[in-house]
Amino acid sequence: MKATQFRPAIDSPRTRAFANLMSRPALRWARGVQRVEIAGGDLKRLQSLRDERVVLTPNHPTNTDPALIWELSRRAAMPFHYLCCHEAFAKWGGLWGALIQRMGAYSVVRGTADRASFAFTKEVLSKPGAKLVLFPEGEVYSQNDSLLPFQTGAVQLALWGRDAARKSEPNAQIYLLPCAIRYRFLRDVTPVLHGKLADLEEHLAMPDGPGELYPRMRRVALRVFEEVEREYGLHPAPGEDVSPRLQAAKEAALARAATLFGLEMPRGTLPERMRALLFEVESAMHDLESENAAPDAENVEAFRERANNTRRAWRDLQRLANWIAVYDGYAKKSPTPEHIAEVIYRLEIEVFGHATHAGTRIARVRVGHAIPLPEKVSRKDLPALTLQLEQAVAALLRI
Repeated sequence: MKATQFRPAIDSPRTRAFANLMSRPALRWARGVQRVEIAGGDLKRLQSLRDERVVLTPNHPTNTDPALIWELSRRAAMPFHYLCCHEAFAKWGGLWGALIQRMGAYSVVRGTADRASFAFTKEVLSKPGAKLVLFPEGEVYSQNDSLLPFQTGAVQLALWGRDAARKSEPNAQIYLLPCAIRYRFLRDVTPVLHGKLADLEEHLAMPDGPGELYPRMRRVALRVFEEVEREYGLHPAPGEDVSPRLQAAKEAALARAATLFGLEMPRGTLPERMRALLFEVESAMHDLESENAAPDAENVEAFRERANNTRRAWRDLQRLANWIAVYDGYAKKSPTPEHIAEVIYRLEIEVFGHATHAGTRIARVRVGHAIPLPEKVSRKDLPALTLQLEQAVAALLRI
């Protein structure tokens, strides 16, 4: 599949019915979510908007979140559309993409002006009663109860959708609906977390750590971080607060990816720059893996070097995505099993290349009060309206 090929949603009542039937078993057995809690009042709040055009804006702590929003859709008995990153459609040789298209998902190429996707969004939102799900954080950040700044694109897409709707319905309105997803473990996972740390210590040739969970986790994290610093040639000043060192390592990962890929550093925030580079690198990886990627005999060495640099740049960007939301003191501020497990999960990805959840979980989905789009919104108003939406989601996480 060409990286920039647009994948529209396909209306398939049979696929939706099958997905509704499999929703709960899939959450239990594939994602370890034993129960999904949705308060009756929250469900009624959503159902009261059945005839309205709504953009749902959940936080995005894990890859399980879309399945939870599907469960919300199932219980509310109303179908949603889902804006989904284009690379997800290539999973399982494209079979996963074909499935989620028929469940209401369509693709967007992140970090670009994806005109085909934007046009489809306008078409979706122009229809009465439309429901569109998008994740304003833009990435999975593995933070159970905190957020990264929302992107203004969510509000902009809603505005474009309203403009499209008003071509046939002059008084059409679109509502932004804050939603919040939060997980907690069903049982005490402290022994499991100690076991995971023991595996990391063994791999890193470290002696067994102290008995308390948080000090042990921090000790392993610092050891892993020191290895990352050495890899990037960083020489940090000593100090208890490692936040400046974390930021330097993140910038180093981004800079090396840009250099390996031969690109100038994009402008914007760290997440925005990461997304822009990810698009370029992932597009190149798709092209390298295509059937037409075989080089001429004269260009074999150049092709191999380009392929090697592309994959190394991709690994740097994946590392950055894994750690981008982490700051020193996140787990210390509230050393719950969930917070410590989040950090250990990242450490496993960094050290082993893969990770597993520490235990079965309960997921809670909250639905806030709908925010109608103001009648007049200029480009300079987008950040304030986006912040209002972000604060509404953050408030739901605290309840």
